[in-house]
Order: sequence, then structure tokens, then C-alpha cells
Amino acid sequence: MRTDAFSRNLLGRIVFAMVAFAAPSRAAGPPPARAVEDLSRGFRFSPPNLSFAEAPSTPDVLYVGTRWGRIYTSLDGGRSWEESSVLTPRGQFYGALRPWDGEDSVTRAGVTDAPGMQTVGELVDFSPDAELQDDNFDYTGGRPAAFRSLKLGVLSDAVAGGGASASAGGGASGSALGVGLRNTAPWLQLRVRQKRGWGVGISIKQTLALKAANWTEINFIDVDPRDPSVVLAATAEGVVRSTDGGYSWPLVLTGATKYERWMNQIARDPRDPATVYAASWLGLHVSRDGGLSWDKLIDPLVAQSDVTWVAFHPTEPKTLYVGVGWGLLKSVDGGANFELVYRSPWPAASLVRRVVVDPSNPARVFVATADGLMLSEDDGKTFDRTGGLLFTGSDLGVLSAGKTPGHFIAGDRYDLWETRDGGKSWQALLFGRIEWDVRAARFSRHAAETVLIVTSAEMLRLAPATPRALGQDVVDAFRELRAKEPSVNEAVSAALGRFGADVTERLAYRAGARWRHLLPTVSAGLIVRELDFNASFIDRAIDDDLELRRLSDRTDTGAAVFATWDLVRLLRDSNEVAVGRVADVNRSLEYNVRQTVINLYQERRRLQLEAMAEAFGDARTTLMRDLRLEELTAHLNALTGDLFEPYRAL
Repeated sequence: MRTDAFSRNLLGRIVFAMVAFAAPSRAAGPPPARAVEDLSRGFRFSPPNLSFAEAPSTPDVLYVGTRWGRIYTSLDGGRSWEESSVLTPRGQFYGALRPWDGEDSVTRAGVTDAPGMQTVGELVDFSPDAELQDDNFDYTGGRPAAFRSLKLGVLSDAVAGGGASASAGGGASGSALGVGLRNTAPWLQLRVRQKRGWGVGISIKQTLALKAANWTEINFIDVDPRDPSVVLAATAEGVVRSTDGGYSWPLVLTGATKYERWMNQIARDPRDPATVYAASWLGLHVSRDGGLSWDKLIDPLVAQSDVTWVAFHPTEPKTLYVGVGWGLLKSVDGGANFELVYRSPWPAASLVRRVVVDPSNPARVFVATADGLMLSEDDGKTFDRTGGLLFTGSDLGVLSAGKTPGHFIAGDRYDLWETRDGGKSWQALLFGRIEWDVRAARFSRHAAETVLIVTSAEMLRLAPATPRALGQDVVDAFRELRAKEPSVNEAVSAALGRFGADVTERLAYRAGARWRHLLPTVSAGLIVRELDFNASFIDRAIDDDLELRRLSDRTDTGAAVFATWDLVRLLRDSNEVAVGRVADVNRSLEYNVRQTVINLYQERRRLQLEAMAEAFGDARTTLMRDLRLEELTAHLNALTGDLFEPYRAL
């Protein structure tokens, strides 16, 4: 919880802040006034963002990765975004099905008996059967219908879209088999339906399609410094590689277990862009060809460790620092051998999150851990805690070096701090409770004094403020628009009422909840019984001294009405109590509705002002902005019950 973490560090923050701000700073000057710009136009609100990257060669190309496998790409510096997904056909890797790549491939995604086609399995006996034939469809592509083994072919260019990406670099996938696509394998479906008692049943299409397209976290993104369209992404399923700017993501590195597949970071050698390291939950991998092929490092210190971070020495080509879940390792021979250089008796302080070697003084090595910031000033031989009590107890996930000597930022999910004197004094960069958690932050590659931040639902740019005056006509038009449209409070109230999450209505319900139990629960019943005067009944009636003359009617009826009261409910009612499961559900519903409406409303307002000010005039950005405004307005109308006038982009 945010409150618990802040409470634990409150004393340390106060003490160190008093010392830090009272002491004169050795920095060259005060930090520049920065303005926050939200670049997340077009982001979804539900999936948390996890990572981002700038293209080293092209300042306007940005990538943002999310928890659910989506990657956003911007070609204009964050003014507009396109969404892609890593849920594409898997690439060639250990354990993948290998499709037959001969010339005689099928044009339908289905079944063939082409010579050389790989036999996937002897599933059923495909003997000729007249009842299974359909004159309107050629199941075999012109070949005889009688064959014994199920052989699956790859998609042709017409079906799969053409190019090498259709088969994901030579590897097969569930999508490449064609069974996950609608109306592409009717013959296989029919045979599965006819096969009684087969375990997978008719869901083989969905099963294989889902197995080939799992969602995955995008934990880290790396862009090739020579080509902004070549991107590597570390995911929970391995390393994926895109060569088309994020439109397709073939898998290039995976593992046999979830620990081997989970990738934490990708580190590219700054002197040799073709050398790339991939840090996983279980080991460290290296590629010498830009990510096409990989080898696992076999040193026992890293082979079975949770590798969290890799940092390169700025002047020594073979030296790198590797953070693991239990300390910091150093290699001076490019990863062939490692030695342990830092470990703390406290487990949290041994969990390394980030490592930065000071570019201006390589003997200084900063290590961000789950319990504060450590610093070595002797090439990693010894480490001491730095930052005083400021970072003690903080799980630091942010650590980045700026372009000027001694300039660094560090922080956790809630607060970011900045130093200009190598860590002797710190100033608040982003402090206090915020709406979204900070997931990644670092200095921009291309703009001095600029920090890029990815939160759970935003992409922020903290840059030196450049005031831009708006014309009075723009200000007046925007004020007129605000006066004409519903306010954010009206939108939230309408949405809460529409979804039954209004606090006032719930309080009124709870206040009168017990009185409804004054009304009884009414139960009514009717009994109709027919009498059968058989010998057995007459004998029993004589034994019971019943007068048979009174049983002349053959039908006996009866009715009853009962009223019951639950007096306990008059004293208490679960819907009346403001705690417990009911209250949790209500608060969760209210929070989600309120949060969603406010976010949609604020982004819509920002884009409306941008459209009036004509801040960006190119046709592509204008169209993307208008389409987003149309989408936002539709979302708000769905939530509030058509409270806003529809927006037409085209």
C-alpha cells in the first residue's frame, strides 16, 4: 500500500530532507523549471504500462509496452500512437512445429498430402467415407480423399499476408497451421466432430490458436541504434523482435520453463550494437548477431540466478556489471566469468533493481536495490549506502544518468529525486501521492534536462518549461466550449447513477434497509388430493372407524397462507453495513467508474484545446487526434447515457 510505504519512510524523509535542503548545493545552478506534458494520446486505460524506449537514431520514434502484450508506437514524438501486439505467429525456436517449406504448399489452410509435408500426428483413420464428402468444397485440393495421416500445411501468401513474417522466420505456430482462423479448416472440424471420445473434442481450433497466442508482459524495450524499426522486447514469454517498426513480433528467444522464458531486461553493447544481452529469471543470454540467435552464459553465478539488470562499463569494452536477485556481479571478460562484488546481509538490500556506471567517472557505480541506493567509488570493490535516510526502505526501480557530470535521477513508484553533484544532495523531481504508479523513468536521449516517465496509464515528458501564449480568440472559444458542455462533476455523477454506484443512493438504501424487513415473507399453498376407493382404502377406513358416507367426494382440497418475519434483520442488514465484502464491492465499483470517467474527460479536454490552438498542423496528427476525440466522446456517452454531443472525425 502507498500509505504503509510512506509511513515507514516518513521519519527518514523528513530528517534527510531537512539536512539536504539546508545544506548548500554543489550543483552548477538550481534545477530548471519543468513542465509536465502528457504524451499518452490514444492509450488504453486498463492495461498498466511497464516500459518504454526512444529510438537512438530518430528522436520522434517512441515505443511503450504494457502488461497485456500491447506495444504503442509513435512516429511523431508522442503526438499520436499506433497500437500493436506481440500476439503474432511465433518464430523459430526450440519446440516449435516446423512447417514444410516446399514449393507445393496448400492454398487453403487445412489438410493436404503433399509429398514431404511433415506429419504432425496419426490422429484419426482417414479412410474414404462417402458420408463425409461435400460436393461444394474440395477438401484435398484436388488430391485423392483417401489418405491415412493428418498432414497440416502452412498458409499461403494469399492467406497469411505474404512475406517472411507470415511464417515467423521459418517457425510454425497455431496460426500458421490455419486451425485458429475462421472458415479455414472445415474439413478438420468435420473430422473432429465425427471422432467420438477424442479428448480435445471440437475445441481443437480454439486450443491451438490460444496456445500460439498468449498474452505477455512487455518488461523492457530496446531499439537498434542504427534502425528505429528494429526493436527487441523482453516479455514474460521470451524475447520478441520486430523489423517493421512494431507491426509484427516474432519470438526469437524462449525457454522450457516460465523462469527461463521471463525476460527482465535487454542490454545492447554501446560499442558493438550487434552484441545484445537478455536477462531472465533463470540465467543470462547473449546474442552476437543483433538478436537473431542466442547463447546462454554458463558461469554458475548467473546460470541459475534471477538476472535483473546488465550495465556496461563506459571505457572498458569487456567489463560489465550484472545485477541479480541476491547481489551484484562483475565480469571483465565479456561474460565468460563473473565475480561477486556486492551482497548485503539484508535480503531486500541484496535485490538489485538497476545499475548505472557514472559516465564521467567510471570508478563510481550506483546500485538501486529494493532497500535503498548503494554507491561504490572504487570500481565496485566496496559499496556504501548513499542518499542518507532518503532512500532507506525504498524499493528503487528508477536510476538513470544524465548528460552532464554528476546528474542522476533515482526513485520508486511514487517519488523521483534528482541530484546534480553525484549524490551529495537531492532535490524532489516528482514527489507526493500521484494518480498512477511510476513504472519506468530515465533521461531523454535527445533533449537535455528532459525526463521521460511511464506510469501505469500515462507517458509523461518533464522538460524545461517553454511558455507559449495562446491567442485571446482561442481562450474565449475554449471557455465557451466549457460552458456549453457538461462539467466533469456532472459526467461523473451521471455515470455513477447509471451504474448504481452513487454514494447518496447507496447511503439512502442502507438507511432504510432494515425497515423493509417489517414486511413479512408470505408463503401460500394449495393442496388437491384425489381419493381412490379401492379395497385397501376401505379396509383401512374400517380399521380407523371412518364413516364411509362422509367420503363420498372423490377429491379433497385445502389451502393455506403463512406469513413469517425475520426479526434479526430488523436489527442489522448486510447491505446496511459500510464495511465488509458489500462495501468493498461498492467502493471498487465507484472508484472504477469515477476513475475511468475522469481520465476520459481530461484527455478529451486536452485534445479539444490542442485542436483549437492548432499546436500541430500536419494532416496525420490532426486525423489521429480527431479519431481519438470521436472515440473518447463515444466512450463518455456510453458511460454517462449520451450526455455529450457526438464528435465526428470524418
